[in-house]
Amino acid sequence: MSRKSKFSYEAKLKAVKQYINGEASPASIAKALGAGRTTLRQWVYAFKDQGPEALRPHKYNGLRIWLVDQFRHVNLGWLVILFRLCCGKFLI
Repeated sequence: MSRKSKFSYEAKLKAVKQYINGEASPASIAKALGAGRTTLRQWVYAFKDQGPEALRPHKYNGLRIWLVDQFRHVNLGWLVILFRLCCGKFLI
C-alpha cells in the first residue's frame, strides 16, 4: 500500500517551473505550497534528472514502505531483507 502524496502532480510541476524560471524565491514557493524547501529542491533535482514524469506518483512506493516496515519490525538487516525479497521474486 502506497502513501498518497500531499501534493498533486500539477502543483509540483508548477512549483518546479516557478523555481527554474526564477519567478520567486525557493522559500516563498515552498511556503505558498505548504511544503519545505528541501522537498522543493528534491522535486527540482528529480525534474532536471528525469523530466516531468519524475514528479508523478511512483508505483514502487509500496515496496519501499514494505522494506522499511520489515527493517523496523522484524529487526533484520537490509541485506537479509533484500535477499528474502529477491528469493521470493525469483522463486529461489
